[in-house]
Amino acid sequence: MSSHINLNHPENIYDDLKGKISDLIAAIVKNEQVLDTNLVGEKLKESKQILSFQQKEVERKIDELKRNSEWDYFTIAFFGETNAGKSTLIEVLRLLFAEKTKNEIQEKFKALKDEFSLDEEAYGQLRNADNEISHKILENNQKLKEIDQTYTQKLEDYQKILNALKYEYDEQIANQSLLNDEKLEIFNTQIVSLKETVQYKKQNMSWWLKIIYIFKRLEEEKKIGLIELELIKQKALLDSELKVLTQKIEKEYALKKSHLTMIQDEFDSTKKPINSITLQLENEKKAVEQQLQQFEKMLEKLREFEDGQIMGDGRSDFTRQSKEFLFDINGTQVKLIDVPGIEGDEKLVENEISKAVKKAHAIFYVTSKDAAPNEGTLQKIKTHLADQTEVWTVYNKPVTSPRSLKNGLISNDDERGALNDLNKQMESALDKHYKNYTVVAGLAAFYAVANSLVPFGEKYRNQAKFLNNSDRDELKEKSGLSAFQNHLTQTVIGDVPYKIKASNFNKANYVLKQTVEKLNNIHNGFSDLKLNIDKQVAVTKQEIDSEYLDLVQSLKTMIKKIIQDFERKTRQEVYKRIESDISNDEFKGILKRQIDNNLELVSKDLITGFKKETVQFDENLKEKLQKLSSRLASIQNNFKADDVTGLNSNVSLKFDINNGINKMGLLGVGIGVGAAMSWNPVGWVAISLTAAGLLFSFAKAIWSFFDSDFKKSEQKKSVDKNLSNIVKELKKVAKENLSDVEEKIEPSLLDLKKKLNEPSDQITGLVEDMHQSIKMFKTLSNNISSAYEVK
Repeated sequence: MSSHINLNHPENIYDDLKGKISDLIAAIVKNEQVLDTNLVGEKLKESKQILSFQQKEVERKIDELKRNSEWDYFTIAFFGETNAGKSTLIEVLRLLFAEKTKNEIQEKFKALKDEFSLDEEAYGQLRNADNEISHKILENNQKLKEIDQTYTQKLEDYQKILNALKYEYDEQIANQSLLNDEKLEIFNTQIVSLKETVQYKKQNMSWWLKIIYIFKRLEEEKKIGLIELELIKQKALLDSELKVLTQKIEKEYALKKSHLTMIQDEFDSTKKPINSITLQLENEKKAVEQQLQQFEKMLEKLREFEDGQIMGDGRSDFTRQSKEFLFDINGTQVKLIDVPGIEGDEKLVENEISKAVKKAHAIFYVTSKDAAPNEGTLQKIKTHLADQTEVWTVYNKPVTSPRSLKNGLISNDDERGALNDLNKQMESALDKHYKNYTVVAGLAAFYAVANSLVPFGEKYRNQAKFLNNSDRDELKEKSGLSAFQNHLTQTVIGDVPYKIKASNFNKANYVLKQTVEKLNNIHNGFSDLKLNIDKQVAVTKQEIDSEYLDLVQSLKTMIKKIIQDFERKTRQEVYKRIESDISNDEFKGILKRQIDNNLELVSKDLITGFKKETVQFDENLKEKLQKLSSRLASIQNNFKADDVTGLNSNVSLKFDINNGINKMGLLGVGIGVGAAMSWNPVGWVAISLTAAGLLFSFAKAIWSFFDSDFKKSEQKKSVDKNLSNIVKELKKVAKENLSDVEEKIEPSLLDLKKKLNEPSDQITGLVEDMHQSIKMFKTLSNNISSAYEVK
């Protein structure tokens, strides 16, 4: 299977790659199918699932590259932050290189301007007249304000005088009224006094005076009538005098108040001519504004075709969709793409950005900041531009005033140093595919080349400021446009056929490199999983070996103890009987019976001891396997395919690690017991025969007949000698039986430890497949890299 790319038709690289990747994976799967192990089924399933997922991912990305690839035009994408001036720079280049659609729009601008017969001089006169009228209205309003202030003050001052005068008049009337009341009060007092006197006299009259009183009134009563009559006269006189005084005061106040009316009339007569002038000016202003509105309507229609329509207006995400512009630059077909900003709401424009940079063969990263991008922006640059072959930074210096160009575009070391830092950051992010930075003042450059601006509009006025002290050619130099034009035509646009192929090949190759990286991560993830399992299994194997050594040692100790107990117990029992001074014949019988009885106990104790030790061994073995099962279950639970970079939730991997462990547990149970049950006391017959053929050699038997102590001594020697022979036989037989047990246990343990490798073996095949696929993908990537020296 060839992994070389057909260079005669480089545009077919996408289909070629898909075919070769499919062949690679098919080859791996084919190799799997020839294997014959218990784990091939699961291994093949998991390997196919991972490789199939990666194949789909690669094919999806390659299809996307194919859809967005550009082979006919050398394409430059203007990429960068929102409001960095990408659209402004593209608009400048459209004007500079007379881009076709821009020429068509300018022709419409000129035709519409001629159709409307837009007289800029007349429009200027109207604007001046409007301003002059507004100024006069303002002056008149100021005069009215001053008159208002003057007469309002006069009216307020005179009103204060009137208020004071009224208060004074009211005081006079009140005082006179009070004085009149005092005069009348004198009469009232006299009347009251006389009435009291009359009352007193009437109450104290004798009977005859009361008779007289019927016919004749008291003198005091006569006086009361006279005084009341005088009171009436006096009140009428005083009221008349108060009325005269009140009329006199009211007349004087009315005369004073009439002067206030004269001031108000003077105020009104003073304002009237000025109000009349203001009304006339406002009518004139309306007439002028109507004419201006007609002009504005025409200008608004004209504004649709004004230069700079694609330029941002300061709003975030002004550019929402990528826009393409075609150029013929010195015979080379060039496409410029205006890409939405990466600092706005990227969810709205993510797809547009992705499509644009996939088409591009070179990138202009446009920034308005003389500083290295922050971490967030740098990460976005890596994400979007990592597969590019040529990236340039365009520092679009924000220049809004001609004074800013006085000392050149880069006027100080701090700015130059900041741009050098930017270069380092970009080189670090994009490696050798990053080239350098260039500087241009895009807005000033726009004013240098724009020639279809709406009269008296904002752009029109700003252009006038910039061209006030420089002609267009000088402004092109000062703004850096001339240098940017040379950079574009002589450096960026070079060997176009090679650059197009190199860029498209590199993007395809980047997909492969990403795949290799993901497969490496998958490989490393499962290798780590295998390593963790192997470590746990190795520990358990060591524990099993240790348990087995402990079992053997315990069995040896147990055998030694049982034989020692047999020898001690038999000796003690026979010695005890010897002390009772038994005959040699009795001695022989007793010794044989004790040995036979105790040998039978030895056999039972050995079998019981073996069973006990091997049962404990099995329990310990089971515990070790259960602990291993628990540890591996924990490892499996902690390991998730999502945690392995390169996989996602669509890939479901299932390794039945515990199934193997559970089987091992069953295998482990009964290893020792099974061996113990095979304990067959072969040789016990020989021991019995040895016991049956006890050696009794009683020297000087006759002497022993006479000397009891000597007899006892000889009998004890016989006990020791016979026990020594039997113990030797016991040890020999026990050793042979122990060896048989070891021979039965050790193969089972070896088989168990071999089966402990099964969980790791489940993953080994997968790791090998990943390694093989990585190797094949790398070979394919290297072949693409060497095709156009794209490294």
